[in-house]
Amino acid sequence: MGGVMLSEYPGAQNRNVSFKAVPRGKVHGSIPLPLGIIQVLASPPELDPDNPDFNPFEIIDLVTNFPVFLRIKKPDVLSDDIVMDIAKNRLAIDLGEMGQVIPEESFKLGGILDQPEVGASIKGFFAGISPLVVAKSDLSLSESLRDALREGRDFLPNTSYYLKEDVEAQAAAALGFGYARQLNALVGGQKEDPRLSDNLAVYAGGRFKYLMGFAYTQATPIVSFTTGDTLFGNEPLKIDFESLVTKSLPDGFGVMGNGTGLDLGVSAFRGGYEVGLGLTNVATKIHWKADRELHVLQDSTNEIEKYTIAEDFDYTSTVPVLVVLNAAKRWHGNTLAFDIQKGVTRTTFHLGTEMPVRNVAVRTGTWLDANGKLQFSAGAGFRFWVMGLNMALLTSSSVLTGERAIDLALSLSL
Repeated sequence: MGGVMLSEYPGAQNRNVSFKAVPRGKVHGSIPLPLGIIQVLASPPELDPDNPDFNPFEIIDLVTNFPVFLRIKKPDVLSDDIVMDIAKNRLAIDLGEMGQVIPEESFKLGGILDQPEVGASIKGFFAGISPLVVAKSDLSLSESLRDALREGRDFLPNTSYYLKEDVEAQAAAALGFGYARQLNALVGGQKEDPRLSDNLAVYAGGRFKYLMGFAYTQATPIVSFTTGDTLFGNEPLKIDFESLVTKSLPDGFGVMGNGTGLDLGVSAFRGGYEVGLGLTNVATKIHWKADRELHVLQDSTNEIEKYTIAEDFDYTSTVPVLVVLNAAKRWHGNTLAFDIQKGVTRTTFHLGTEMPVRNVAVRTGTWLDANGKLQFSAGAGFRFWVMGLNMALLTSSSVLTGERAIDLALSLSL
């Protein structure tokens, strides 16, 4: 169903804590079959840079879009010759297909890992512990450098060129305590499935989180150069590099920072309709004892020198707020569902449907992925006594080129 969020799925409780109070309903546990991992292990990419088959773009594609499921159509891998046209006052570089790697605009990439959660609940109260890893990157080039590398245009005299990036990563463990219940009912709520009831059922929940920070780093590297009157004159081209780095890294095993945060959620059900709003990491911050350094490329030694600006100072990082709005309609075994999610770097959506055809559940979906590409899926679920088999074809896109891949996803349901 295109990865759409529904209250039946346990993973949805991490994005809308009010779902913890909603009766689970008719849903079966699913065990994905990670055939894609076996496929990669059977034919891994070449990792030796001295081997002629080594291709760094293949490795980047694998890391940024790892095929958990069986990949039946792979995206084209970047591989091309680089052509350089050089004269005393002329330089042009033709990267061929590899020019697609150069972003037309600012290239943002990021994600958050906050599952699995291990915990317990009783009478609406719940507690658990989960990882919290957040990473994001914002890469940008000057218009002059982008045109020269992506479009193959000439490098020009007396022109500035630069590439800069803003990178941030933090890792912590979240210890959460919360409460969720049905608002328009007696304490404890009703036991009937609200998804199948004509009665209005409204749920709300909240979770307080204490964060134990393990590592933090933030860097802003900038590479730049300015051409002279003549590109290749008597004076060598000077390349500047500097990066301001703020870090709090573990020296051995131990907690480096601490912080707090909130998760909030509300949902309502009536006559087969469902709507929910979840807010994750509200006012969530981690306080660190950090060091700050300036890294600079020295002309005299052609090496990067580190200058300490501050040591063991108080620094506070912010965990991005995630917002999920979901809605669904169920009737006669059919389901139509939609959600819109504000993520770490981009707002995305999912749209999915499920309909029964005799004893088979037919599913389709579409969604906007974290790279802004529209993806599609279609599949079916079969039930054999106590065991079920789910299968689907789904697309994904290469982060570097946007080329589509097609995977076959299989899972068992109990």
